[in-house]
Amino acid sequence: MTTEGTNGSMTEAELLSLARQVIEAVNERDLDLAMSKLAPGYVAEWPDATLERDASIEREIVMMTGIPDTRFEIGAATMLADGRVLVEATVKGTHTGELVLPFGVTLPPTGRELSLPFDFVMTFADGLLAHERLRFDHHVLIHQLGGTD
Repeated sequence: MTTEGTNGSMTEAELLSLARQVIEAVNERDLDLAMSKLAPGYVAEWPDATLERDASIEREIVMMTGIPDTRFEIGAATMLADGRVLVEATVKGTHTGELVLPFGVTLPPTGRELSLPFDFVMTFADGLLAHERLRFDHHVLIHQLGGTD
């Protein structure tokens, strides 16, 4: 299958591979590589806010400060009918640093393990990630790490 429009003539396999490359770059802490895969106008919809490119990368760094061994384990990557890519993953890691979350929530290190369902809905344009919707439950994250919800 080849997708037309903003994806140009990229095949389904190429788009799925590109989605995996972005996530693997984050797993490897290669932020330069991750950023090279983002379109200049990249926007990420987090559960609490919509952030442009630099602010979204800053949010990733904050999350990785609190959970330095954060890793996304991909369960499935699928093409959606509209040309977007859905990646179903589990984010795992150990809470060994201070974790600053939205809405003024800060969790001191607890040493607890995190295993949280995490979905990415990715839109690519001209071979770059232009938009993604990140879906996970902050309440489950806080509960797993020993905070109050």
